[in-house]
Amino acid sequence: MAARRGLLDRVKGRLSRLTGAGAPAAAAGIGPGFSPAYEEEWNELVEQVDNYTQKVGAAVVQTWEVGAAELGRVVRGHPQDKTVIERYSDALVPTLTPFQDLHKTCSGAMSRGYAAGAASGRMADATAPQLAMVDGLGEKAFEGWARTAGYLEPVFALAADPGGARERFEASGPELARACASARAVLQRELERVPNQPKLWTGVCDAWDLWQQTLTRELEICMTRAARELVADVRGGVGGNR
Repeated sequence: MAARRGLLDRVKGRLSRLTGAGAPAAAAGIGPGFSPAYEEEWNELVEQVDNYTQKVGAAVVQTWEVGAAELGRVVRGHPQDKTVIERYSDALVPTLTPFQDLHKTCSGAMSRGYAAGAASGRMADATAPQLAMVDGLGEKAFEGWARTAGYLEPVFALAADPGGARERFEASGPELARACASARAVLQRELERVPNQPKLWTGVCDAWDLWQQTLTRELEICMTRAARELVADVRGGVGGNR
């Protein structure tokens, strides 16, 4: 019995070390401090954060391309079919630009964050520039969507009710802005939780991954609906004129 009890005690002790059971609460996270010792890990995080921002831009393009394919089937054989498809494709640029700009600002924001964190010794100062990267993204996306609508005038013109088609399309602008704001709130919440994570890498990557998933999902839903409504409007106009 004593031998079996000793074996059980050793097994429990090993499991405790593996799982962290019984460890002080503070040991569960890296804490709110920041030091130059994080430099190597931080430099590797720059590429990771950048990858998450680029995933959002890629999702925007892919969603728009699906709409282009659907529109292409509707206008095939129309005298202006090639012009309409080219116009539709080019119209994405203003909406896409704010998301692509995140890639351009990522490296600088991460560098500023490391410098601030190393100087103050506070994790909050190190992560603050990351959150600042997405400040104003919703407003920029809203403005871009309005310019996209302007580029789509020749496409709206094919609808049975051009004015109504444009109005329905523009109605998605506020939804894009809300999606960006919602994702920003998620990023802020998760970056504030970095000190509670077991590793800096885990905290920052998880925060950006959740931001990317949240924003991508909402953008895809919004843009897909807008594209389908536009295709339906064009189908109604083109079909009635053939």
